[in-house]
Amino acid sequence: MAKHENKDVHTMIGADAVIQGNITCQGGVAVYGKVFGDVTSEGPVRVARGGEVHGNVQADDSHIGGTVDGNVRVENRAVLGSESQLKGDLIYRMLVIEEGAQFQGHCVLAGSETVMEPEEHSETPETIIFPVIMTSDSDNFLEKSFQQFQRFVRQSGPAAAAAYTLLASVLLLALLGYLLDYYFNASPIFLIIGLGLGLVIGFYELAKIIFKK
Repeated sequence: MAKHENKDVHTMIGADAVIQGNITCQGGVAVYGKVFGDVTSEGPVRVARGGEVHGNVQADDSHIGGTVDGNVRVENRAVLGSESQLKGDLIYRMLVIEEGAQFQGHCVLAGSETVMEPEEHSETPETIIFPVIMTSDSDNFLEKSFQQFQRFVRQSGPAAAAAYTLLASVLLLALLGYLLDYYFNASPIFLIIGLGLGLVIGFYELAKIIFKK
C-alpha cells in the first residue's frame, strides 16, 4: 500500500494483530491484520493485502486490497484492488475496480439503497471476477494488444498469400483442364494435367516464401 494512501490514516491494525470487537474512529483506519467486528470511520478505511475484516465497513472512502466478509458502505470513493475479496453488499458513490478483484454481493450506487433490499428467498449472488482493467494501465493494455495483433497479421501475411496462390492455381488450371476435356472430348486427361500443373506452380510459390525466410 503506497504511503500517500495513508496520509489521512490515524489508526493502524498491525499484521500480527487480531481484534475481537467493533472499531469506531473519527480518523482513518488501516487494517493489516485481522478484525472480527465492524469497522466504522468518518475518514478512509484501508484494508491492505493480507488484511481481513469479518464484519461491516462504513467509511468516507475505502481501498480494499485484502478480504472483507461483510457489507461495505462508503460515502465517496471505493476501490477494489487486484487481490481483493469482498463478500457482501457494496454501496458507493464512485467505484474503481482493478483486474482480478473478486466480489460476491450486490453493488449499488449511494442514494438508491432500496434497490438492494433482498427478498426472503433470493438466490445467493454469484462470485464475480472482474476481468477488466479500470486503472490508468488500461490504455497501455489496449495499445499492446493492438500491436501484438498487427505483428501477428504481418507474420502470417506471406504464408497466407502462398496458401491462396496454391489454391488459386489448382482451381484455375483444373478448370482450364476441364474445359479442354469438354472441347476435345478427352476427359479426364487435361483435368489431371491441370491439377498437376496447379500443384507444381502452387508449391513453387510456397517454396519461394519458405526459402526466402
